[in-house]
Amino acid sequence: MVHSENDPSGQGLERLVFFKDYGTGKKIYLVADAYRGDKMKGCLEDFFRSLSGEKSDVVTVNKEKIAIFNQADLLVFNGHNGLMDTSVKSFENEDGVMKDAAVIPCISTDFFFNEPLNFLKVYSVLTTTSLLAPEVYVLESLVENWAVLNDGNSFKIAAGKAYHRFQKCKII
Repeated sequence: MVHSENDPSGQGLERLVFFKDYGTGKKIYLVADAYRGDKMKGCLEDFFRSLSGEKSDVVTVNKEKIAIFNQADLLVFNGHNGLMDTSVKSFENEDGVMKDAAVIPCISTDFFFNEPLNFLKVYSVLTTTSLLAPEVYVLESLVENWAVLNDGNSFKIAAGKAYHRFQKCKII
């Protein structure tokens, strides 16, 4: 972890920034914004606005400016499937850029996420088909495989293995 700040958006709890140098010239910054449970609608809107190209920002870490939201190479929603509880307006792809995204709450493949992701012209690298605990080891496995440019199927296999390692469930 190279940076933290409290409630940068007014809807969250905190922002953490992690950094990893893969030694091959590839460097990854992971910017994680935590939202309060009662701010789920705002969290979902920020996610879709980022995918649409509408939401942008910069975070400064050690005097280095890191473009986030719509300029991120990979956007991930990891947590409770808030679309089970609320709805958000439709967003259009404002900037014409196809972004990589992963959605790691319960049943994200079928439960309301596919349609907006397709509409936004998102390349979906990982979604879920059942109930799960959206814990950080799944995200870590996804990012590690994505960062070294493994193929899309390896993201799913690695995430499933990570989940199995901690949850002791079947790998299908």
